[in-house]
Amino acid sequence: MARLRDLVVSDLFGMRGLQYLEQVQLPQYHQDQVQSYLCLYQELMKQIEPLTEAVNGAAKNDPIAKLLMSVPGIGAIVNDLIATHT
Repeated sequence: MARLRDLVVSDLFGMRGLQYLEQVQLPQYHQDQVQSYLCLYQELMKQIEPLTEAVNGAAKNDPIAKLLMSVPGIGAIVNDLIATHT
């Protein structure tokens, strides 16, 4: 079992970080809180993923979006933000 001092991940919500959070040994109260937050995180991701796919799909068909996304650091979501403010 993982312990808090064994944390060696750069992204707590990446694959390895989430695996760590599921295995970490904590006092029961804290363990319950972590499990609750992990469930909430999973539910939010279920709602975010289709929206992200829709934004990515719309950007693929837009020549201006393709041009903006050629700038390092600008992806489909930032492109959409820029497009709504111009």
